[in-house]
Amino acid sequence: MSLPQASIPIDLSHVSDEDLVLAVLGRIPKNGFFPPAIWDLITRIMPIPCVDGIAYRFRLDGKPEVLAILRNTSEAAGLWCVVGGRVKGGQSLEKETIKGALERHFKRDLGVDIVLDRGWRRPFLVGQVASLATDEFGLELAKHAIALRFLVRLVGTENFVFGEGDGGREVRAANWFTKETFPWGQCGYDHELFFVEAFRLLNRQDLW
Repeated sequence: MSLPQASIPIDLSHVSDEDLVLAVLGRIPKNGFFPPAIWDLITRIMPIPCVDGIAYRFRLDGKPEVLAILRNTSEAAGLWCVVGGRVKGGQSLEKETIKGALERHFKRDLGVDIVLDRGWRRPFLVGQVASLATDEFGLELAKHAIALRFLVRLVGTENFVFGEGDGGREVRAANWFTKETFPWGQCGYDHELFFVEAFRLLNRQDLW
């Protein structure tokens, strides 16, 4: 069974819920990204689980630095953001863990491996974004999302420098910043609050 192409009312009362679900799943490509119509329906009825991560390191003088990416796509294009995105669902062992999602996003965006110092059970912040920004929501036109936010370290690449061939289409640049050099006022979504809290925690060096 396939979904109809025309956007006109169709009587589906004779179709079982199971067949409808199977028809929708049949429209999802192997990369896990939903066709626009299905994605719009999902985001209208439920928030999307996401993960975000800030990679950090300490300079020889003890000052913490964080790694921020300059987005190349979406409403945050040209703004500094954290690495992250949604947690993929799936069947059986294909389901993605929180830790696995973070690892995938850093590998996709920067080509690096990470370790979670505090463990995946201890995000240091929880954020939420939606299509209408308020005191509680950052702005995200595409969806209502709830994000678990983590501090991470790069594995064997603390001197990482963003170069040609890294980041794919979504990342324009990536830089290390101290609190003094960070581009405050130039962040996408609600990510500036995320960076503020990261620096507060790192300056305490109280990661555990």
